[in-house]
Amino acid sequence: MSQPKSRLARQHHNAVLRQNIVADLYKQGYNYREIREEVMNRLGIAKYSLKTVHDDIKALLAEWREMRQLDIDELQQLE
Repeated sequence: MSQPKSRLARQHHNAVLRQNIVADLYKQGYNYREIREEVMNRLGIAKYSLKTVHDDIKALLAEWREMRQLDIDELQQLE
């Protein structure tokens, strides 16, 4: 049973690494294809689909929106 847990942990770790790179490149204005190539080069992976790039960016935007909303809520409470 420890095998699936370690595999899931590894997948999560890889996704976090990937999304950190994607976030940095997306903020710099890279397009999806450029992000894909750069992530593949930096992480040394052979496959990284444009759909996964899209999904990573979508997840990051949702996370950023949520963090922004929490910041706004906190500021409103301080007022």
